[in-house]
Amino acid sequence: MLEQAIRRKIEELVRRAPAISSEARRTVASLGAGEGWITEAVNVIEVAIPIESKKSIRRMVETIHELTVQSGHGRTPHSWSTS
Repeated sequence: MLEQAIRRKIEELVRRAPAISSEARRTVASLGAGEGWITEAVNVIEVAIPIESKKSIRRMVETIHELTVQSGHGRTPHSWSTS
């Protein structure tokens, strides 16, 4: 049952990726949806693939985020919306 739920979630993420990517290229405001998508993807990967050190995945995500912010396309934690 869990395997099916994981499979459905991954399929959903894959289906949503093109629209989120396309929208994120057009407006800065839509980057939050991309950040949410990345968080969902990391979470499902952590459930699907038992990894001894999940910190390494989180570090990779944080690095990607930092590079995105440095390039001017991401948001800093201070500018994240809480709504």
